[in-house]
Amino acid sequence: MKSIISFVFIIMFLTTIVSVYGQSEFKEYKGSLVEFQYPIEWESALKEGLNEYGSYVDKDKRVSFEIPNTNGAFTILIEDTDRKNLEELLQEEIESHSNGDMEEILGTKEHILEITDTTLSNEPAKKVIVNVEELDNSLEDSKILTILNLHDNKRYSIVYRMDPASFDHYLPTIEKIIQSFKFTQNY
Repeated sequence: MKSIISFVFIIMFLTTIVSVYGQSEFKEYKGSLVEFQYPIEWESALKEGLNEYGSYVDKDKRVSFEIPNTNGAFTILIEDTDRKNLEELLQEEIESHSNGDMEEILGTKEHILEITDTTLSNEPAKKVIVNVEELDNSLEDSKILTILNLHDNKRYSIVYRMDPASFDHYLPTIEKIIQSFKFTQNY
């Protein structure tokens, strides 16, 4: 009987820890083109208008977070495009991971793991998951999830990059951000 009661208390304790640990308070980001919710603990990691090299770009076209206490990042990139449909955007994305340029330039090898249909703000989108292998071991390997959407002649790329071991751990948070995503202006 004691072992059953102990077992029940252990299960209750673990359930409480998981539910508290897995929850995060979210804050709303509102830009002129998009709005979405993100974890409040990411507030200090918000970078509007800075690209990955620290150069300034239009803050309404790039919103990025370095995920705290990791080497991961979450970025929304909005670019004007002459692509006419989502399939053209997808083809462009596939080519960027398949042409071998990154192997020569950065010493990485990229493998597309998954391509699926999805939605972004109730519009058709494509999800691409890529594994990036660092060939010279100077950087960490990474796994990248990209959501592609074409809206008002703009390419919307939502990119989540994380080391493969931690990728699935942060994925529920990333999915919640993506589910909260909305287009805010049509121009």
